[in-house]
This record gives sequence, structure tokens and C-alpha cells, in this order.
Amino acid sequence: MTTTTTTTSPLREIHDPTTGFTALVHVPPANPSGETEEVALPLLVYLHGAGESGNNVRDLISEGATGTPVVELEYKRALPILSSRFVMVAPQTNHGWRPEKVHQFLDFLLSGQQQHG
Repeated sequence: MTTTTTTTSPLREIHDPTTGFTALVHVPPANPSGETEEVALPLLVYLHGAGESGNNVRDLISEGATGTPVVELEYKRALPILSSRFVMVAPQTNHGWRPEKVHQFLDFLLSGQQQHG
């Protein structure tokens, strides 16, 4: 699995070699109360519409995608509950959302094979 982080974006990229999906990921910052105990967070998987289909996952952050979780997190305009209490993953496809591929991608996410950075 490949993980990429840019210095200006709060989102990082992951790639699932099985499905071929590349995704943008948001993981909330550490617990502000200073507790070291890991807390299970809900997972929000955002599946884009036809307008964001393509081969460049950063295209999910486009003018036409205004208001999507990806855009709002990228520009730090997301509701506080989204930015602090949810893990958000936004994969990209250029051939539609086949249920079996989405299921495989969810297995990849939940397996812990991706690195958190």
C-alpha cells in the first residue's frame, strides 16, 4: 500500500492494490484532552458521483464538488463533529461503483493494512 501526504493538505492519500482505488483520507487529530487511550471512531466512506470520476484522486476536490465531505475537510470548513469525530475516506473510480469492489475496499480499510500517517 502506498501512502502520500502533502504539506498543505489535511487529507492523505492511500492506495488499495487489490481494487485499484486510490482514496483521500481524513483522520481526526489526537484526543485534545490528552488521553492516550485509543478511541474507536465511526467511518464515513464518501462515494463520489459521475462528475468526479477519473484517475486523479485530488480531482475530488473540485469546484463542482462544493459541500462534499472531501472539499469541506480540505478547506477546513467541515462541521466540527465531522473533522473531530469521524474518519472519512473518499475513494475514486473511473468505472462506476461495483458493489464487489466497494466491499473489497471496505475489507482493505478495516484490515489495518493501510498506514496511518
